[in-house]
Amino acid sequence: MPELSMQAVQVHEYGGDEVLQLEKIKRPQPSAEEILVKIHYASVLPLD
Repeated sequence: MPELSMQAVQVHEYGGDEVLQLEKIKRPQPSAEEILVKIHYASVLPLD
């Protein structure tokens, strides 16, 4: 079975929008008590 991946915007350090990094990561596998939610749209506000 091929490894499933997804894109995620991750932050590894404090800063402005320049620290946001679009990365390809391994898709998480939820346990029996969890669900995986697919997000179609998200935003970041200046206060975040």
